[in-house]
Amino acid sequence: GSITIVGTGFHPRQMTLESAECISDAEKVYVGAPPLVEQWIRATNPNSESLLRFYGDDKNRLKTYHEMVEE
Repeated sequence: GSITIVGTGFHPRQMTLESAECISDAEKVYVGAPPLVEQWIRATNPNSESLLRFYGDDKNRLKTYHEMVEE
């Protein structure tokens, strides 16, 4: 298997064509993007899952990032 990490920007129009193609063609997409971008990703590739659920008020960011990596 392989993993490709792409930047999306804060709006779908900020995304490169290469990033959009990677998202479209991916077997699975883990999303840690702003709501508008996440909405675009879900419409483009229904096999996507938000990582934003790992964030929490007063939660250590390092713990959050470790949990995302484990996912």
